[in-house]
Amino acid sequence: MAPSSTSRNRPVRTIITFIILTLLIPFGILTAGVLTSGGGETTEVGGEDDLDFFLEDDQDHVRFIPATALDLGGGAQIVLQPSGDNVTDEVVAEAIDVIRLRLNAAQLWNVEVEDIGDHQIGVSTANDEDWFVIASVVNNGNFRIRPVLAQDNGWETTIVIPDEDEDEIDDAEEPTETQDAEEGIDDEAIEETEEEPVIPPPPGVSQDLWDTFGEFTCGAGIEALVDDPNISIITCDNWGMTKFILGPEVIGNAEISVARAASQTGFMQDGSEVTFWAVDLYLDEPGTQVLATITTQLAGTEDQLALVMDGAVLDATSFPEPITDGELRTWGDQFTGFTENSARAFAAQLNYGILPTQFTSGTTEDISATLGTTNIQHGLLAGIIGLALGLAFLLWRYRALGLVAVAALAVAGGLAYTALALASWWTGYQLSLADVAALIV
Repeated sequence: MAPSSTSRNRPVRTIITFIILTLLIPFGILTAGVLTSGGGETTEVGGEDDLDFFLEDDQDHVRFIPATALDLGGGAQIVLQPSGDNVTDEVVAEAIDVIRLRLNAAQLWNVEVEDIGDHQIGVSTANDEDWFVIASVVNNGNFRIRPVLAQDNGWETTIVIPDEDEDEIDDAEEPTETQDAEEGIDDEAIEETEEEPVIPPPPGVSQDLWDTFGEFTCGAGIEALVDDPNISIITCDNWGMTKFILGPEVIGNAEISVARAASQTGFMQDGSEVTFWAVDLYLDEPGTQVLATITTQLAGTEDQLALVMDGAVLDATSFPEPITDGELRTWGDQFTGFTENSARAFAAQLNYGILPTQFTSGTTEDISATLGTTNIQHGLLAGIIGLALGLAFLLWRYRALGLVAVAALAVAGGLAYTALALASWWTGYQLSLADVAALIV
């Protein structure tokens, strides 16, 4: 009995289904990502003293072209210069090891760190990397928690006043109109001669420091900051929007046992879901006792502690209740907060300690592909010629069956290319010449 038509094999339908599942669906996902992300538009940032090159506008940018590593696409390099005089080769090697550990912990695996001579360190990566995160990873990493004694954001000056002083101010009697009349005081004369009241310095702040604070402006002044943990300092937040007087350090790097990046899901006003990133600090026993004592004193007040990294205030927060378990969470600065990458980078700084000597960011310059444009072009030409000869042999030797083999190679090549583009989107993968060779083989 002959088999029915419904039970016959349909190779064409099978092949079409295979192509849809293996090629069209992944390519459709990539296309949707490109359309929704805007294709990775770039924005020029920086200036003569900053990281002066193009940065991707969105960390989750998607493109049809896979991101390339330094050997294929080139990138940029920032040069770190030691600020001390007695710097040895051993100190530079130790600093390079610390930076590499931080970069790996922050999942920035495509960054190259090397000694470029004269005790300078070169940090190189492709242009697609988040350079703001890299810049934070290679910072010195001096972390301190200090009490906020005063702050000024340009609109309002806040100072710390002990409770007894507040009571005295509240209990002070205002002069009445009868008293003014009896003393022969003319209200109009008072209005003409009245001057802006002079605010005295808060407790623990000298008059000289208070006067300096009044004249201090964020920007050029922050460069001269001496981050001495034993004295009160004047500094600013990362954005240069608010200036602070901070008391001596109460908790530092030594009291932090471990730091971990953490995420929390929330919802925007329109109901859309969003993920917020934070860094959890776990203190050792002495640090836990200090934090418990201080937060017990500050609980329920507007007084704050500032989290300071390399002299700049990352976060300043008050405490509605004491923290007695030694676990402190920070959400980053008040304007942008943490992203996933910056949270991991900040945690990496704390986990792997400060650099053995202080480094300052020197020049930043673009670097060409390390293999050279000519070599890349020659390699691509050789690959195309070899592929064409292979396809010609298949068609000559197998005739019609050769078309099937060519079609299979085309589908496999398209699938591999789409996989590379998706990997660049999802994992930050960067295509190198070694990967190209592996794909051809």
